[in-house]
Amino acid sequence: MEQIKRFLGGGAIMFVGTVVSGGFSYLFNVFVARLLGPGNYSEVLAILNLATIISVATTAVSLTSMQYAGQYYYSGHGERLRHTFWVLLTRVAAIGVGLAILTAIFVMPVSRFFSISNTSAALLSLLFVPISLIATVHRGYLQGVQRFLAVSVAVSVEMLARFVLLFIFVKLGWGVAGAVGATIGASVLSYLSTIPFIIRLLKGPLPTSSEVAPELSAKKMLKDALPSFLASFFLTVFLSADILVVKRTFDADTAGQYGSISSIAKIIVFLSAPVVGVMFPMIAERRAKGEKHYQTLLFALVLTLGISVFILVAYTLFTGKIVGILYGDKFGSASSLLPQVGMMALLYSLVAVFANYFVAIRDKWFLWIFALGGVLQIVLVELHSHPTLEETVRSFIAVQALLLILFIARYLYEKRVAMGQVMRSR
Repeated sequence: MEQIKRFLGGGAIMFVGTVVSGGFSYLFNVFVARLLGPGNYSEVLAILNLATIISVATTAVSLTSMQYAGQYYYSGHGERLRHTFWVLLTRVAAIGVGLAILTAIFVMPVSRFFSISNTSAALLSLLFVPISLIATVHRGYLQGVQRFLAVSVAVSVEMLARFVLLFIFVKLGWGVAGAVGATIGASVLSYLSTIPFIIRLLKGPLPTSSEVAPELSAKKMLKDALPSFLASFFLTVFLSADILVVKRTFDADTAGQYGSISSIAKIIVFLSAPVVGVMFPMIAERRAKGEKHYQTLLFALVLTLGISVFILVAYTLFTGKIVGILYGDKFGSASSLLPQVGMMALLYSLVAVFANYFVAIRDKWFLWIFALGGVLQIVLVELHSHPTLEETVRSFIAVQALLLILFIARYLYEKRVAMGQVMRSR
């Protein structure tokens, strides 16, 4: 019961922050679409989704930061908590700058592959990589020690700033580059908003332990971060793949039409994200203390499913009205796909819960299931050389459903093995 109260308390703070930030995020999407039109909107979505995939290490950095912060904070190793923060921050900054420079070399061929005509905006988006990586260390640390209010403030600042900057930059006539620039500027402001919280955490009184914390080597850090990175990579690719596949396969207007539906459907993902954000540090904490954590996982799954089903029902009952109110008549031709894309988002949200759970308990075998899903998705897309939007969406639904089934099977297998070990020890 105590765990559920803590879950709901942290979840409520994260949920409020997500609703506020999500509201401004969707205002951003809606106004980009209305101000720039379907064709340019598809350009913005493709560029930002590619930038997200390139900066996929942000989620890995977040999970790694949460793991170390929670582990050292709740085991009483305050000095190690401070030291690890600076190690992570400096190394992540160097990786971010190097990754942005390396990626710039391939901007032209990648832009052609995904039918992106505005290469200058694509280049500009690479600034997002180092900025987001550095900001993620701050957020990950705050979330790892369960400072959910600070994380919610940072996310809300980012989304509000992105919305305001969009209007300024578009009014200046910057078009697609303005929308991308607004995202970068908002990331900087969000990062700055976390600094007071980090200073308060690291300079304030920290728990102490008589036990000596193990030395954190670069090799061990990389080894611990690799599963998080791979899980983040697969989650990010699956979340962004539909936009990129449609952008590559269909004309710009059709891609823009679908982009509006995908953005609406993924409200399910963003509103259920706080559940994962609260679940991960709680499971990491319980694992560090040697306590059982299946109840936390079960509660996270039930809560995610409840939120997702509620929104999906609304999408099914009010499909045309939702698309019309948010995006207008220009984006109505693909509105019938909203329930199907919503189902895809629902399955993805449940997959994300399991993936984050496996990372928190440091189970690496689930990554092979992710790899299998990626291969299957490529095969299904390539089987249809000229697919319809409906066929494309169904292929993504099929893969997400298979991933969910296999993750459930993996979890049940692990529970059976664990119970068998307990029985043999008796």
